[in-house]
Amino acid sequence: MAELPELEYLLKVFERELPGKRIVEAECLIPEQLTMILDGDFAERLTGLKITKIRRRGPFLLLRTNGEERIVVNPADEGHFKFPGLGTRRPRTLVFVMHMEGGPRLWFLDNAKTAMAYLTSKNRLDEVPMLMTQGIDPFGKNFSPERFRRLLRKDQDSTLRTLLTDQTKISHIGPIYLDEILFDAGIHPAAKPADLADDDLDRLFDSVLNVLESACETIEERGQPIENCVRDFLKMHGRLGEPCRRCGGKIKTLKVEAEKAFYCSRCQPRRSASR
Repeated sequence: MAELPELEYLLKVFERELPGKRIVEAECLIPEQLTMILDGDFAERLTGLKITKIRRRGPFLLLRTNGEERIVVNPADEGHFKFPGLGTRRPRTLVFVMHMEGGPRLWFLDNAKTAMAYLTSKNRLDEVPMLMTQGIDPFGKNFSPERFRRLLRKDQDSTLRTLLTDQTKISHIGPIYLDEILFDAGIHPAAKPADLADDDLDRLFDSVLNVLESACETIEERGQPIENCVRDFLKMHGRLGEPCRRCGGKIKTLKVEAEKAFYCSRCQPRRSASR
């Protein structure tokens, strides 16, 4: 699953490779995963246009053209882009392709059939499901400790896991980096805002930024292919039974809101409510 650090890396690669490039070939191979909000054919509408700008809104990537067309992609669970080499065989999971004049060739694939793409326009972005209801971005100028506290205090009895992964509130923190954030802050994975003092929430706010920014830096430094999603730098998620890097205790899992959370019971103890 591509989460915010991977999407930020993808955004930077696209900003370097795509602006100013003319689309000379476009094709949709899985129509069920590409919604045509605009009338017409995917290939006919895009061929000859130039990509002018790329931006991210939560988990969505938006590719602007020099026409009215906008390509919006939500990778969801396993959707990913790829710059294929010449002669690369097309897999059955290929949703759409766009080839640029002089390169690169861009493919969008999805192994889980949960990703969605949309061809729309600037004036019809509100027709893309969930795009316009995204919450505050952790890297946005409106993300502040005060607003973060207010947001969590509005729903004292829901778990932090529910609140922090709700894209209408904060967009977007996924379950993988949430494990890292809660570990960094020393907060139990089943904790609720009612269990925490304001100082705890301020520390959690700092951890959101520290963990996501650090992951972005690591991924960018590695410069891995855009279809890869290697997260061997994580300290908690996916490391069941391994020693905690902070205290040496064994990493455990706990089911929270139907999700498996990875945590250290020593570093992230349960706390009583502190209203």
